[in-house]
Amino acid sequence: MEINRFGRVLFCTLFFAFVFFSGSVSEFLYAQPLSVVISEVMYKPGPVVGLPEVEYVELYNRSGVPIRMEGWQLKVGNSSKAIPAVTLQAATCLLLAAKSDTAALSAYGAVAALPSLSLNNSSQTLSLLDGSGETVFTFTYRHEWQEAAKQTGGWSLEMADLAHPCIEKGNWRSSGDLSGGTPGRVVVQDGAVRAAPLRLLRVVSTDSLEVRLFFSGKLHPAYVRSTSAYLVDGRPGADSVMELCPDWCSVRLHLLQPLQPKELHEMQVAAPLCDCDSQPVVSEPVRFGLLEQPDSLDLVINEVLSHPKAGGVPFVEIYNRSDKLLDLKQLRLSTVKSDGSLDTGKRVAADGWPLFPGEYACLCKDAEKVCLHYSCAADNMVEMPAFPSYAQGGGRVILLERGRVLDDFTYSENMHYPLLASNAGVSLERISPEVATQLEDNWSSAASSVGYATPGLANSCLTLSDVTDNGPLQFESTIFSPDGDGYMDQLVVRYMLPEPSLRGSAWICRPDGVPLRCLMNNGLLATEGMLVWDGVLDNGTLAPTGAYVLLFEYWSLSGKVKRYRKVVTVARRW
Repeated sequence: MEINRFGRVLFCTLFFAFVFFSGSVSEFLYAQPLSVVISEVMYKPGPVVGLPEVEYVELYNRSGVPIRMEGWQLKVGNSSKAIPAVTLQAATCLLLAAKSDTAALSAYGAVAALPSLSLNNSSQTLSLLDGSGETVFTFTYRHEWQEAAKQTGGWSLEMADLAHPCIEKGNWRSSGDLSGGTPGRVVVQDGAVRAAPLRLLRVVSTDSLEVRLFFSGKLHPAYVRSTSAYLVDGRPGADSVMELCPDWCSVRLHLLQPLQPKELHEMQVAAPLCDCDSQPVVSEPVRFGLLEQPDSLDLVINEVLSHPKAGGVPFVEIYNRSDKLLDLKQLRLSTVKSDGSLDTGKRVAADGWPLFPGEYACLCKDAEKVCLHYSCAADNMVEMPAFPSYAQGGGRVILLERGRVLDDFTYSENMHYPLLASNAGVSLERISPEVATQLEDNWSSAASSVGYATPGLANSCLTLSDVTDNGPLQFESTIFSPDGDGYMDQLVVRYMLPEPSLRGSAWICRPDGVPLRCLMNNGLLATEGMLVWDGVLDNGTLAPTGAYVLLFEYWSLSGKVKRYRKVVTVARRW
C-alpha cells in the first residue's frame, strides 16, 4: 500500500517537473499554473491605517525565471482587466491597481496600471490568466478571514505560505505590518495550515453521458486531462475531460457509457490526478447515478434549528423518503413574506447535489459553525450562499422546486419540550417521515443525550417499530468485569422507548435499594439510547464483586411513570 502511494507521488512530482521546466528558460514562455500567484489583496483600504487609501492586488513570481506578462488578465468576478505587457522578474512582486491610483503606490514597488479596479468588501473571486487565456492562479478571498479587530478596514489579506498557494482558508491572514499591509514585498507568516489530503466528495450527473466531479480542494491543472485518471466501477470510464472548472475544485467528464435510470455506479480517481502540492488524490470510491427531479413529498423537512446558540447558525435538514436518486439543483429553501405571500427562496445547490434514498442533507450558511456545536455528518452538510431568515419564536419553512411546494412546515417555540430551561440551540425534530409534516405531535425537541440536535444524521426522536414486549431495556450481558482487560469491561444497556419527549433517570443501587451510582438524572431521552456503567461508584471507587440493581425509570409530561429493575453482576476474572 505504501509503495503504491510512493509511486503515485513520484509520478506526479516527475510529471509536474517535466511540464514546468520544459522550455522555462525564456521569459516569453506562457506561464505554467501556479508560477505566478496573488500574494496580497487590499480590498477595503479605509479607514486608513498607514497605507494610501487605494485598492491593490499583489502578484508574486514563484517560478524561478522571468515571465513576460503580455496579454495577461486579472479577472475580478466576471470582469476581466488587461495587465500591461511587463516582465515580472523571478521572486519579485508586482502591484496591480487602477490607473488613477498607481502614483500613490509607486513608492512601494513596481506598479502596473489597470483600466479600473473595484473589489468587493465581503468576498470576491480573483483569477490570473496568461496570454493564452489559461488560468495561472485563482482564489476567493473572504472578509471573515480578517482578524476581528481589523475587519473595520485598512488592513490587507496576505498569503502566509507561498509554498502551498492553493490552500485558502487558514493560509490567508490579516497583515501584521503596522502600516496595514506590505505592498511590493512578501512577508512569510508563521504557522501556515497544511491542506488535508484531497478527496472526491460527490459526482453530479447533468445528463446520461456527462458528470461533474467535486473535490475537497484544488486540483493541479497539469494533471486533470488524462482520462485514465477516472475509473467507473473499476474500469476506465471517461471518454474525454471536457473542462477543469474555474475554481479548480471540479471537473466535467464525458462518459464512455451512458447512465441508465435507477442504476448506481462508483467513481474512483487515480494517478496522475494530484493536488497543487503534487500529492495524489485519495482514491476512495463515490457512488453516483442518473439524477431525478423530486416530486411532491419525495423530500420532506426533517429537522429545524431556528434559535441557534451564541456563535452558531440556523439550519434546516431535509430527508429523501423516496426510492429515487434526487438532484437538489432546482431546490430552494423559502419562507413567507410579511404580507403572507410566498418568498422566491434561496438556492440550495446551484451546481447540483445528489441525495440518495434514505439520506439526509443539512442546509445551512456555515457548516463549520454547525459542526462546532453538534455531532454532524460532514458529507451531508450543504452550504448555501445565502440562507432565509427564520424567526426564533415561529415561522414557516418551505421547500420549493421549480416553483412547486414540496413541503411546508409551520413551527413555533411552543412545540418544544415545555420543561427545557432554554430553547436556544435545541432543534425541532420530525418523529416520523411517513406522518404528515404539519401534525404538531409529529415534532419534538432533540434529546439532550445527542446534544440537542442531529444535523445530517438520523433524528434522536425517530420512532422505532421494533420495541418488544420485554420492556425497554436490552443487555449485551448482565455480567461484566471492570478489570481493564478489554473484555466485558462495561455494563452496556440499550433502551428503546415507545414515544419521544420522555424524561428519565437511571441508578445503580445495592440490593436493598441504596443508590451507589447515578447514570442519568432527569434527562431528556431519545427514543433509542444507551447507558454505560464502567463499574465505578459515585465515591470514585470500583464496585466490589457482587450483585447490584439497575433502576431505570421514565415519565411523560402527563405524569405517567414507568419503572424497571434488573439485577446485574460485577465479576472478576481470576
